[in-house]
Amino acid sequence: MMRIAIAKDRAFNFTYRENIDRLREMGEVTFFSPLAGDELPEADLVYLPGGYPELFAPELSLNRMLASQLVQYAERGGRIFAECGGMMWPECCQLSAPWRAPACTWVTVALR
Repeated sequence: MMRIAIAKDRAFNFTYRENIDRLREMGEVTFFSPLAGDELPEADLVYLPGGYPELFAPELSLNRMLASQLVQYAERGGRIFAECGGMMWPECCQLSAPWRAPACTWVTVALR
């Protein structure tokens, strides 16, 4: 059975029930919270849904372990489905305004 890890908290909260239902049909779904400091669960697929991670950049930057695990997961060939805000994972960032993040260091994952 496929193991699917889904980021879910205030930073990653744009999900559609139908998408989650389809993922549950594909396998076992586990949720994790980047804001709460969770580590990346064992997974065959990681889903980073939309949201506004840039608004929570200071809090997200505290979870360096998860950022590192996500990069390692991708480098080992792990499958990541990211959309909208999920594609803007900030590793560390100090916001000068709530709608933009000019001084960010982003988690970099090579897309194939």
